[in-house]
Amino acid sequence: MLNEKTKIDKNALERRLVNSRPGLLFRTDSSGMLLGINEPGQPKNDQAPIVYICLDGGSLVIRHKSGLPPAWLLHLKREMEAAAVGGKYIVARMEKILHVAAMALGTKVAIEHGPAFYIPQMEDRVTEVIEVTASNRDCLEPVFAYTAAHLESIQPCMAIIVDGKAVAICRTVRRTSLAVECGVHTLEPYRKRGFAFECVHSWAKKVQTEGLIPCYSTHEENKASLALAKKMEMIRYATDITCIGL
Repeated sequence: MLNEKTKIDKNALERRLVNSRPGLLFRTDSSGMLLGINEPGQPKNDQAPIVYICLDGGSLVIRHKSGLPPAWLLHLKREMEAAAVGGKYIVARMEKILHVAAMALGTKVAIEHGPAFYIPQMEDRVTEVIEVTASNRDCLEPVFAYTAAHLESIQPCMAIIVDGKAVAICRTVRRTSLAVECGVHTLEPYRKRGFAFECVHSWAKKVQTEGLIPCYSTHEENKASLALAKKMEMIRYATDITCIGL
């Protein structure tokens, strides 16, 4: 059972993660407007979502792209803030509000949501995972060519190697001064062998030695990713809702 100080520290950490999450996921301007995805190799003019919402149950953080009608934004924020039920925000209600708002704006949208986790302290363990650096980046070619091309920007990068080639990887895809988030991929013939678990474990351990918080997120429908989060005992601290213009 958590003692009172631990609860306070945990709550404070999760509040910081929620407040800083828009800057982890997206590039923003000086006023906090969304510009695009915060990921190496993305074009500077990539389309930002119309609205992004980070929920942690009893509170929410709202960010949006520039150029939206001020009156429309004011109405949307009022609707969002009034949508709590018993002090809690419900994802389905928030998505309905976004759909109605998009109709008023005359814009077709896709709305996605999914959990955001941080990874608890990882213990040392014997593993087949290796760290991929400039000296051994050839193991990523040709399948993980994007990772190889941006290797310096997505450290740490961990992989399991079979016959000299990476078959499963976990690498940093987004970074702030507080937290980093990973992307993980296992080639089809090598799935269901625990390779993703081993790679994410090693990645998280490396991140923690750098004094940063390792994070992980996925879509609500991605059962394999949710199973991985459960197996690793990741701590869910928020829900992402993203409204993307079509």
